[in-house]
Amino acid sequence: MVYHPRSEEQDARVQNTWSRAHTDFGSLTLLWSQNVAGLQIKTQSGEWKYVAPVDGGIICNVGDALQFWSAGYFKSTTHRVVRPPKDQAGGKRLGLFYFVRPGNDVDIAPADSPLLKRLGLVKEEDVRGKGKQRVTGLQYVRSRVKDYHNHNDYADRKGKTFKVGNLEIEDEAA
Repeated sequence: MVYHPRSEEQDARVQNTWSRAHTDFGSLTLLWSQNVAGLQIKTQSGEWKYVAPVDGGIICNVGDALQFWSAGYFKSTTHRVVRPPKDQAGGKRLGLFYFVRPGNDVDIAPADSPLLKRLGLVKEEDVRGKGKQRVTGLQYVRSRVKDYHNHNDYADRKGKTFKVGNLEIEDEAA
C-alpha cells in the first residue's frame, strides 16, 4: 500500500489521518518496518505512540481472531497511520503487509487451554463446540469487513461494538 504525500490542507480535511484507527480482522499481521513515520499504536492507557522504525525489522500486530481464540489474553493491536512529521511529509510511505487469517471453516471460539482456564478467562462452556453459536473464520471476516467498510463516510464509530454470533469487539474506527 502506497501512501502518497498530501498537502496540509488535504490532510486537515481528514484530521491528518491516512488510515483510521482499527484492529486487524485476522489473527496476525506482519508489517515491514520503514523509515517514514506515521504508524501509531494505541497504548492501554489510551495514548497514541509512534512505532519507531527498526532497520530490517518486522512489526507483528495481534488481530481480532487471536484475541477471540485466547479469550482476550492477547489483545488486538489498535493502530492507525497519521500524517508524517514535516521533515518526512514529502515522501511516499510504503506499507508492506502480510495478513494471516483463520481458514474458512475454522471455529473462532476460545481455545481449550489449561492456562486460559487457570486464569479464569475460559470456562468449560466457552470452549469450542460447547453449545454456543459457532462462527467460522469466513463468517467472521466477511461480516467484519462488511461492517467496517460499508459506509460512505468515516463517521466516528468509537465505542460502538461489532458483534457476530457470540463474538464481540469494540470498533475503534474514529
